[in-house]
Amino acid sequence: MKQEKEFLSITNADLVISDISPIPFVAADSLNITSVGISNFTWYTAYLELFEDRQLDPLFQAYCKMDYFISLPGAYEPPWGRQERAKVGFYSRQLIKHELSRIKQELNLERFEKVLFFTAGLGIEGLKDLEFLRLWKNPNVAFLVSSTMSIRQDNIFHIPKDYLESQHYVAAADYVITKPGWSTISEAILFEKPLMLIRRSGMREDTNLITALVDQGSNSLEISNWEEFIELDASYYEINKRDNLNPDNINIKINHYLDDICLIFDRLLIREWKGEPI
Repeated sequence: MKQEKEFLSITNADLVISDISPIPFVAADSLNITSVGISNFTWYTAYLELFEDRQLDPLFQAYCKMDYFISLPGAYEPPWGRQERAKVGFYSRQLIKHELSRIKQELNLERFEKVLFFTAGLGIEGLKDLEFLRLWKNPNVAFLVSSTMSIRQDNIFHIPKDYLESQHYVAAADYVITKPGWSTISEAILFEKPLMLIRRSGMREDTNLITALVDQGSNSLEISNWEEFIELDASYYEINKRDNLNPDNINIKINHYLDDICLIFDRLLIREWKGEPI
């Protein structure tokens, strides 16, 4: 907390945005700096089923100091934002057309019947058994996986460790398999990819995000747990290769959602700084 306050003081910050560490809200409040939170969860609600209320009270009090809260899909939260809160839809980083083409050509993905993007992330039980998945056994299927996966096969392609624009690998796939991580799901939704979510036990964030997807009627959504998933092989994923993804159209959609967020900042913050009523 001390370091956070010192940093904000030294930099003469006018605005603090957190996604969604509670510490910046307390520091900003103590210095009378406007703060904004943006997330699909908070650590307070994430731990509700694991700890007693008295143990979570410091988190609750910290989030109560948030001035504005931008709520992402999957957020089922107390009414954070003592000034105001707003809801926005899914968004992602933009696609660069020539970069997407480069990845497809470099990996020669056209030689495969289908391409699956697979990322398990943390919190999936049985992660150590990944190399034994039945999923890998079909040589006609290509797999795009994170750099942290140790499995090696001719049809498995790892995202380079230092590569920051992983949305292009999601866009290059025909099907997305992932834990309920917000950014990957958002990319899959915007890029119109069939999606399978591997639910993690005891994760409130997973339950909330899945509920949001079901409520909005997301197409091609399947939900599995780890025990069910490891029994599936690649033939389960009956999908057609799709080459009709147009990055320009996708980017228009992304810009629409990002414009919504920018408008929220304009409405909630600039007017406040000018002393105008919100």
